[in-house]
This record gives sequence, C-alpha cells and structure tokens, in this order.
Amino acid sequence: MSSRTTDKDGWDDSGSDQYVEEFLYHLEADPYELTNLIHDRSYQKIKEDLQERLLKRMVEVGEARPTIIQATRER
Repeated sequence: MSSRTTDKDGWDDSGSDQYVEEFLYHLEADPYELTNLIHDRSYQKIKEDLQERLLKRMVEVGEARPTIIQATRER
C-alpha cells in the first residue's frame, strides 16, 4: 500500500498529519504492479490491516498518529 501527504513535499519534508491512499497491489499475482486494487472492495480488510500496521509503526518510532484519507476514484 502506498500513501502520500496532502500538503508537503515527500522529498523535502518528513512527516505529515494527513496522508491519502494511492496504491495497493497484489505482488504475487501482479508482480509488475499493473492493477491498482485500492478501490477493490474484496481487498478492504487487507487495506485496513495494512493501514493499522503502518499507523502503529509510525507511533512506535515517535511520530504523531496521522489520518489516512481514502483514495477517490479518478474520472
């Protein structure tokens, strides 16, 4: 799973209080990352588990717990 900040440059700024989902790939089934599963409902539980693991780890290393905003569908 990948997420990005909404208000900072990822190269120049570390940390943010808000992130937006971007990508979720099934690397065994799709090793070339051709199919983004971020909006696939059948992966919702996996996405939630990964988000919680990420948030827990961020807090463990001393960062404030940020908010992760769901990805919106591009039109």
